[in-house]
Amino acid sequence: MNVSSRARRWWIVAVVLVGLYTLLGFFVLPPIVKSQAQKRLSSELGRPVTIGKVRMNPYALSLTLEKFDIRERDPAVPFLTWDRLYVNFDALASLAGDWVLGDVELEGFHARVAIAPDRSFNFSDLLAKFAAPHAPAATPTPVKPSRPIRVNTLKVTQARVDFSDQSLTQPFATVFGPVTFALTNFRTAGDRGAPYHFEAVTEAGEKLAWTGTLSVDPLESRGQFAVENVILKKYTPYFADKIQAGLTDGKLTVSGRYEANLTGEKRTLKLSDGELHLDDLRIVAPGNDQPVVELAAFDVTGIQADAVALKAAVGRIVLTGGHVAARREKDGSINLLSLLQPPQEAAVSSAPAVSASASSATTTPPAAAAPMKLPDVTVGEVALKDFKIELTDAAAPRPAQLAFSGLHFSLKNVSLAEGATMPLELAFHWAPQGTVHLAGSVTLKPEVTADLKTDVSDLAILPLSPYLEQWANARITQGAVTTTNTVQLALPDGAAAPAVTFAGEVKIAKFGLVDGAHNEPLAGFAALALTGIKVSTTPHLAISLAEIDVASPYARVIVNADKSINLLAVATPAGAPAPAAPASTAAEQPNIEVGRVTVTDGNFSFDDHSIEPGVHMAIAQFGGTISGLSSTNLAKADVDLKGTVDGAGPIAISGKLDPLSADKFVDLKVDFKNVDLLPLSPYAGKYAGYELARGKLLVDTTVLLKGDKLDTKNVVTLNQFTFGAPTGSPDATKLPVRLGVALLKDTAGKIVIDLPVQGSLGDPSFRIGKVVGRVIVNLLTKAAISPFALIGSMFGGGGEELAFQEFAPGNSELQPAEQPKLETLVKALTNRPGLSLGIEGAYDPAADAYALKQQKLGDFVRRQIWETRHAANADIPAPEELVITPEENAAAIKKLFDEKFPPGTQFGTPLPPPPAVEAPPPPPPPGVLKRVVNTLTFKQRREERARRQAAEQLEAEHEKAVAAAVVTGLPVEEMTGRLAETMEVSDNDLRALAAARAQRVRDYLIDTGHISADRLFLAQNKEAKETVKADAAADAETAKSGAETKRGKGPRVFLELQ
Repeated sequence: MNVSSRARRWWIVAVVLVGLYTLLGFFVLPPIVKSQAQKRLSSELGRPVTIGKVRMNPYALSLTLEKFDIRERDPAVPFLTWDRLYVNFDALASLAGDWVLGDVELEGFHARVAIAPDRSFNFSDLLAKFAAPHAPAATPTPVKPSRPIRVNTLKVTQARVDFSDQSLTQPFATVFGPVTFALTNFRTAGDRGAPYHFEAVTEAGEKLAWTGTLSVDPLESRGQFAVENVILKKYTPYFADKIQAGLTDGKLTVSGRYEANLTGEKRTLKLSDGELHLDDLRIVAPGNDQPVVELAAFDVTGIQADAVALKAAVGRIVLTGGHVAARREKDGSINLLSLLQPPQEAAVSSAPAVSASASSATTTPPAAAAPMKLPDVTVGEVALKDFKIELTDAAAPRPAQLAFSGLHFSLKNVSLAEGATMPLELAFHWAPQGTVHLAGSVTLKPEVTADLKTDVSDLAILPLSPYLEQWANARITQGAVTTTNTVQLALPDGAAAPAVTFAGEVKIAKFGLVDGAHNEPLAGFAALALTGIKVSTTPHLAISLAEIDVASPYARVIVNADKSINLLAVATPAGAPAPAAPASTAAEQPNIEVGRVTVTDGNFSFDDHSIEPGVHMAIAQFGGTISGLSSTNLAKADVDLKGTVDGAGPIAISGKLDPLSADKFVDLKVDFKNVDLLPLSPYAGKYAGYELARGKLLVDTTVLLKGDKLDTKNVVTLNQFTFGAPTGSPDATKLPVRLGVALLKDTAGKIVIDLPVQGSLGDPSFRIGKVVGRVIVNLLTKAAISPFALIGSMFGGGGEELAFQEFAPGNSELQPAEQPKLETLVKALTNRPGLSLGIEGAYDPAADAYALKQQKLGDFVRRQIWETRHAANADIPAPEELVITPEENAAAIKKLFDEKFPPGTQFGTPLPPPPAVEAPPPPPPPGVLKRVVNTLTFKQRREERARRQAAEQLEAEHEKAVAAAVVTGLPVEEMTGRLAETMEVSDNDLRALAAARAQRVRDYLIDTGHISADRLFLAQNKEAKETVKADAAADAETAKSGAETKRGKGPRVFLELQ
């Protein structure tokens, strides 16, 4: 009885306790927990916290919180909420040592994470509150290890996190969710991790999935993850102020398996089976919807990495379907690089201010860090497939457009290990035509080396024209390159020069250039082949070619209507800077060997559009060989080149040369034969004033160059060079060009000009063309201005004195001293059949008139003597044959003189003056005595008689003196001179003397010199000379020699070449 009662009481107590426990757990504690939790959490967080409902199960030891809500500091904005949180505590299992939570379930979780413009978080106040430092304890208390926590099952369903960032230039917002994941047997400590699964999806469909194991103590995890369909454009705000590139499309997927253990000796961080996939990438420039980079797919597969061992391996890196539009601007900037630069505004606004003190402060450079060990990275293959690259270069004078399509690239077995060889292959199509294929291998360590083979087929070089145009005012119109070659490259470490070996051949087909100014053909060739090419840079640069073969080369030299020359315009492109003077260098000259240079069917033309009619000449069928060019071989190259000018005049160039050695050597013979000069007639008409009737050119040139010493012998022959009709050109020279031609043309109709040229090419003032031009101009000028000096130098000496013949006054006979000059003229006229001679007599009005008067006086005296003799003897010879003694001549002169000038007259023989008659002195006044004495002594009578006798004596002496003076007379010379003055000489007499002199010279040239009379023209005066000119219209210009001819002065005959 007692036992049963007691048992009943215990049951009752138990029931009451259970009831109380049930009542307390289910009904009492939940509202208390709710009230206290809301109050205490709101106080601790400083934010409104509300709980919709609290459920407790004292038997299951579970707690459920529903409609949990934490607000922002602004109560209207939610911060963190969930619909339901269920936690079940496994007390029985917790007795084993771990705190065990049976089930943890979270439903409808929603959190809001926001970054304000000042870069603060919407929970920065909570971080500040709970991160406040606590005062350290006086005596540190040993930390007791906490009991591990184990969660049998953790489930999160329909979780969502709203994220926004207002601190960016472009605000960003996204939603992560709904997120669902589950953890089973999660334990914070232990060697074996619990399996887990996590999965999240954003509002844009981006997915994060994670499956694996996790251990907190030790911190260890392994598993696999996947981030799928990450929309890159969505995250533009995070790099919009860092780069200018804009992402308009692109999805990223990353997945892999990992293993991580961050404990001491077991530290592990590995990645396996990693993959990265980037699809439909599209990058644009600011303000432009056209993409600069498009990529259909970027795949990285087979990623294996060990961060602890610093090893990584990638199976393949493949870029497929790419399109890149690169552009270089006029300032040299490249758009792809510019896209990686921050925007200007962002760069300026984000640039930190630097104080003057800070900028001028001296900082201590950090100690040099130990070199970091490079990871061992290998890549099975790096590949590009079906790529297209378009390059626009606006920095060239004309924008260049380059395009590569169908580009395929493969680099296999990529490794940084020493000695690792990586097979390489590259192939692409070149627009508008051509293919390139490159294959070989490269090595990165211990030095970069490459062994490559290149095949280029029909690669169009037209797109490369803009790069030529920045150096020359010319454009490429066509051309294609084909080459097959091998290249070995080594880039040693340090400053050592790279070692390059090249072998192969290069062919260029149908190459053409036009000048940039007028778009007219300039130069080109049908084919150029460089075969047997070998290039080596070590131990020194060496270049060798087996043969250079040029087929159908052509070039045009054009003088445009504005007198500009296309070649000069090509050499100086518009806007190009003046070329800098080459810097002197002592670098070793390369060794160059060219086995053979072959030229076939060359055509080189000259056109002048600046003159009417235009001029055209061409060298055609030009070809031949140059064999054995070498910079080291002592033997000289053999030259054998031939061609024709305008299809008729052969050209030959032969000899030896060595242009490649340090001491240049040239020994060539150049022959031009029978080159027709008629195409050059427009020049003759414009500058010489006459059309060119006919003529051929022959040039025989020998060129010898040793070092910089040039010695050339040039013999230029103009065969049958003849002027035609006058053109009346206002630009024609005033020089007598016909005379010049006549002076130079020999009996065979040839003009032979010897033009030796010597000088040093190192002399800046030495120009071959200038020297030759100066010699020719001087020759023609001398022929025009000093023709007699020229023929004197050509035919036996003499100068300007050949232009006249000196005569004795009053005489027309040739002087013996003057005849050598006539002999020289005879040689000149004989060897220059085109020359004519004008002969004009002249006289000296004083000397010749006086001489003629003396001649007339002599004739008169001779006639008087002859008449006297003839009166006594009629059989005497004629007057001109009469022999007269000097005495007879003197007597006749005296008789004639006394008759003409009686003695005692003004011009007659002077007579002695009559004696002076002395008058008697006046008688003194006589005295008486005196008069008586004088009368008695007859004094006056005696004095008168004495005076009369003295006068008679004087008179007799005077008459005797007069008679003696008359007999003696004046000197014969004086009487002759005075009588000659009385002779009359008219202008006609003088002109007749001049004409006789001219006739005498003419007769000598005809009779003795055998010169045709139709080449000799007599002229007595200006009018006669003009008549000669009018009659000989073809010889419209003449040259006077030496000093100006003075008509009517000088006992001479003046000669004028015509």
